[in-house]
Amino acid sequence: MNTLVSIAPSHYCEKTRWSLELAEISFTEQIHVPFFHVSAVKKVGGTRSAPVLKTDSALLDDSTLITQWIAQQSNIAWSPFGHTENEKERSQHWEHELGRKLGVLTRLVAYHHLLPAKQKIQHCMQRAPHTEQQWFGWGYPIFAWMMRRGMNINAKSAQQATKSIWKIFEDIEQNVTGEYLVGNQLTIADLTLAALSAPLILPAKYGAPLPSLEDIPVSAKDLCLKLRAHPTGQRVLRLYDNWR
Repeated sequence: MNTLVSIAPSHYCEKTRWSLELAEISFTEQIHVPFFHVSAVKKVGGTRSAPVLKTDSALLDDSTLITQWIAQQSNIAWSPFGHTENEKERSQHWEHELGRKLGVLTRLVAYHHLLPAKQKIQHCMQRAPHTEQQWFGWGYPIFAWMMRRGMNINAKSAQQATKSIWKIFEDIEQNVTGEYLVGNQLTIADLTLAALSAPLILPAKYGAPLPSLEDIPVSAKDLCLKLRAHPTGQRVLRLYDNWR
């Protein structure tokens, strides 16, 4: 049996979860709270990061490696890289670039807006084990401080990251003319864009609990609405509506 070890609200884990489901590959998911996920990851042979997919024959400790493994399986319902070598190269390029840039930026900005609202963060953890949720709640000031320090989350970095996100969205619309980022079909490029944008766009069909638009701070709500209105934000919403 394939086992996916994930962090409750992680958009990288959402990307992998969504990919496995589209390919119709069966798996069980172990969902954990940030920091508490480390012991679960190490238990299956990983290091510290998630997602981790443990299969009968492999340990895959990065979402891009999991995508490659999915593409190698037989009789899958969805091909992450399209159907030609050119589509594969372009899909992998988007996956790498968006994962390296957009995913880091949206995580930083989302946590900047939400970390002051403890209950909103706890809402995102509700599928994790109850004991982990309790400990996370009790130690929240320390955990929040560690997250801010570890990811360099502050007003200045969030402002810079927000500008970079807008630049990425603009670049996408300047370089893509069709419905999908690569070719005429859904690829990992589209899933990467959608999943890694989700913490700021808050699509209703996200595969784990997220706060609703009405529940987030005013500053985050304003950004969310503006991103949703952008053509790339519209892409993200359509991808979730049509494929999740």
